[in-house]
Amino acid sequence: MLNNRLQGKSKEMAVDWLWQEGLLDFTRLEQLYIREKVRHLVSCGSPKMEAINQVATELNCSFEKARNAIYKRKNFKIKDGNKN
Repeated sequence: MLNNRLQGKSKEMAVDWLWQEGLLDFTRLEQLYIREKVRHLVSCGSPKMEAINQVATELNCSFEKARNAIYKRKNFKIKDGNKN
């Protein structure tokens, strides 16, 4: 059923349709963004806590909210680039 609805649509149109239908969870998308952005910053040499703080500032959310997006996720680890 979903495949039929999305068939022939561009990625942007498909995401727009999923959003309009309420099938995307903004909270989960935000958590994914936080995790990926922190992972990127750490891979570029930022200490993990500084990266979390930077993303929290960028999103205008609390440090705790950004930190929870990292640490409340099972099987998700970001190795701090400054620690061995």
